[in-house]
Amino acid sequence: MMSECDLTPEEALDCCFRYFNGEKVRSIHSKYDVDPRRLYEVLDGQTHPEARQEFLRQMKLSKPTLAESLKRQRRWRRGKAIDPQHPQLPF
Repeated sequence: MMSECDLTPEEALDCCFRYFNGEKVRSIHSKYDVDPRRLYEVLDGQTHPEARQEFLRQMKLSKPTLAESLKRQRRWRRGKAIDPQHPQLPF
């Protein structure tokens, strides 16, 4: 297994988007061959905080209402946040 330092900031950002879009942690950690705990550290902003900030910045540009609710959450919960402007989206 790779250590957390082997996950690049770009890969960490991709992990944020994959998790937010509903991909399971199991499939994300299989793709990058990292310990699932390292993924949760990325999602919490403990490791690669710039990836989380970039994710929130991109979400603010594309879905401002949803981005504000995500900013308040420590870790995003798939399927819990709802964007009132886009109710057809599965998140």
